[in-house]
Amino acid sequence: MAKNIYLSLRSGLKMPALGYGTWQANDEELEKGMEAALEAGYRHIDTAHVYENEGVIGKVIKRWLSSGKLDSMKAMEAQVDAGLAKAIGLSNFNIKQIQRILDNARIPPCNLQVELHAFFQQNELYNFCKKNNIVMTAYSPLGSPGIGKFMSQFGQQVEAPNILGDPVVKRIAKKHNKKESQVLLRHIIQKGIAAIPKSTNPERLKQNIDIFDFELDNEDMKALNALDKGPAARIVDFYAFKG
Repeated sequence: MAKNIYLSLRSGLKMPALGYGTWQANDEELEKGMEAALEAGYRHIDTAHVYENEGVIGKVIKRWLSSGKLDSMKAMEAQVDAGLAKAIGLSNFNIKQIQRILDNARIPPCNLQVELHAFFQQNELYNFCKKNNIVMTAYSPLGSPGIGKFMSQFGQQVEAPNILGDPVVKRIAKKHNKKESQVLLRHIIQKGIAAIPKSTNPERLKQNIDIFDFELDNEDMKALNALDKGPAARIVDFYAFKG
């Protein structure tokens, strides 16, 4: 199993920095992808009610638990014995919404999942979260290349930005003898942000988690930080989802 990096949550728990994104995969693809992801070492699995895929994810995890491949029951029991609460996370909240929660919550949130990639780095939100000890998780960290096909079913034409083809990204990938996707994921991870790239391709799954044997230097990070285009580069619009 590949070695991952873990981020500390304010609850005392630790979260794998690289997770598995599951949006836009049909049931058959996702079941195979989940098996491949767990085999590759992923232990941070992304899902949401609007994905309508909890059944498939639950089926695969139950199969792994029944087979004894996951150490989850003992770990959960240990947390209960220690009297620790579950970690609380948010998705697609802006600063104003998060602040409202921080002002009123007894147990503050410790994770925020939002769209974040090299072209849309969410710097203001990132700094706010860092100040408030909230770890961020980036979805669409590679620019969501499959968004066009997905959004077409809602009658929308969306063209995903070609982040993987950006000259700066390609140059840095060549410098480190890595794939462009690996450079983009490493950039996010090195900023202390988790990432959940989605793929059902076993080879790409392995590539995406194989980012812990190299490090981007200051020059690389500066060049990648400069790719940020702000809110104009946002890809995902949530009014398209059912419900």
